[in-house]
Amino acid sequence: MELPKGLPLIGARRARWIHAAYWVLLGIVLLYGTLCEAVELLNNFRDQPASAHYAFLMSTNEEAQPIVGTAWPEAAAVGAIEGSRIEAIDGVRISGALQLGSLLARRSGPITLQLATPDGHQTSIRLSRLADISARPIPGIGLTTFGRSLFQLRHLVIALFFLSTSILLKQRRPRDPEAMLLAFGFLLLCYNQVSNTDLSVDAGMSSGLAIWIDESIDVIGFWAMLVGICAFPDGRFATRWARLAWMVPTIYVLANMASRFALWQSELSAAALDIPIFTVISIALLFRYRATPSGMQRQQIKWALLGGAVMVMSAAVHTVVAEPAIASRLAPDAAYMIGRLAENVLTVAFPVGLIVSVLRYRLYDADTVISRSAGYAVLTASLVAVFACTEQLTSSLGQDVLGNRLGDLAGGLGAAVAAVMIAPLHSRIGAWAERRFRKALLHLRHDLPLLVADLRETATVAELGDAILKRCERALHAQSGALLIGEHLIDHYGIEGNAAHDWLNGWVAPVDHHLAMHRDDPLFPLHLPLAADGVGLVGWLFLGPRPDGSLYGRDERTALAEIADPIARALAISGRRIAYQASVAARFDRLEKWAAADPRFGREFGSA
Repeated sequence: MELPKGLPLIGARRARWIHAAYWVLLGIVLLYGTLCEAVELLNNFRDQPASAHYAFLMSTNEEAQPIVGTAWPEAAAVGAIEGSRIEAIDGVRISGALQLGSLLARRSGPITLQLATPDGHQTSIRLSRLADISARPIPGIGLTTFGRSLFQLRHLVIALFFLSTSILLKQRRPRDPEAMLLAFGFLLLCYNQVSNTDLSVDAGMSSGLAIWIDESIDVIGFWAMLVGICAFPDGRFATRWARLAWMVPTIYVLANMASRFALWQSELSAAALDIPIFTVISIALLFRYRATPSGMQRQQIKWALLGGAVMVMSAAVHTVVAEPAIASRLAPDAAYMIGRLAENVLTVAFPVGLIVSVLRYRLYDADTVISRSAGYAVLTASLVAVFACTEQLTSSLGQDVLGNRLGDLAGGLGAAVAAVMIAPLHSRIGAWAERRFRKALLHLRHDLPLLVADLRETATVAELGDAILKRCERALHAQSGALLIGEHLIDHYGIEGNAAHDWLNGWVAPVDHHLAMHRDDPLFPLHLPLAADGVGLVGWLFLGPRPDGSLYGRDERTALAEIADPIARALAISGRRIAYQASVAARFDRLEKWAAADPRFGREFGSA
């Protein structure tokens, strides 16, 4: 059986059906999502504070049944065990979390909870209402109840991100199959972020069915995103790896569905499959990147790989923080915050890389982002290693010499050594990141001045201009460029000569000679004056936008400002040399003509 080589093309007739289905699904997600988010806000800002007044936070288990979540010491002392199912309050049977929250919000005095503990025992506890509990941090979290409620809004922010990304893809790339598949996938992931199983259970749906529907929609959205990645960025499965990789998420969906229907009971059907799935797809994307020549598609894949790398690092942080051996060395609130933030970055990292790639927005900033991200990651890891090693060494020496581990002194000394190492490490790691990830810009900054210094003694001004523009095109990905010396257009590329001359006829040289960005100029938005001490203003270098229409960042502008002086000096020296050689040649021509016209010069020259 031959594997498909790409996603089906979206013709005019098929597009109408696909777009109609998208708008229907969008309407459902908006209506249901708004209702679910209203319930979630009610839970965060009414129900959770109401339960906190009784020294515990209400939560739900896997069957969407209300349970005791985190408990303050006052509730734990009377038997409020985390994970205990709440079956009744003051004799009223509880059917769902919304009912429990409503009852707690109306209570103003002590309450009696009927609980089923995790080990199956039935117990009844009496809790008093505490007035000052809202100002105290939640055990193991470090936030107040109101602060935690605000922190929970991150799910709404992520949902809005998925929603806006989906609509943007649909509007900007409606005929691209991979873009539309990603749009559907992000829309379903938006639904997953805002869906509320408690609402479905309170509406009469069984908890098992409600959970199965929510998780199935999540899995299908995940599948759509992964298959879209395999067909990225042009809708084709360009390599054999990609043609095989798109089947992996399909198997994942079938395995997940089978486990939900109890056809296959295995924990590997869900979370444990995420790592091999992303590994296979990342390998497929990497092979596609290596097989793609330089250009916009290569930059698109680079952004997607960057999102995948950030996702993998976030997953690693989340996994490490969740390890008991690591979590025990951190403050509980620090472990909670780091784990949740890493989880959120893990959720949005790959989609952010994909949306930048598919929309082709600032594609050529990928090298800058990768360089800085890698630099800061290595710097952070190095400082942590310096701190940990210094602290451990100091503690060990204190144990051996003084008989104690020095406690806070070891930590303070480790922090001091790490602070001293910040500047040298930052300089060295920054230079390494630039050499590793920004070779073209590094060559422009360091090699072009050396090149023009050599060429100025042998090359013409036109040859110098050609070398300068070629290096700028290669390093900055400029679509067009022109070099103006005095009032003469020496060289240009990416634009017809007549268009360049017409543009120059309407251009007025500014009084102040500084690098300037003119965002309203579609042809040459960057104007770089070529001036040097001792020679003055020699000319101007004009550069057009990059292929994705974006302009140049701070690093690119800094590099151009640095090379302006040696370029101007080389052009001036080359021009003077050419002018001097031309004057000498003209003198020899006149001398030869005079000698040919005077026979005496010929006789004397012949006799000599």
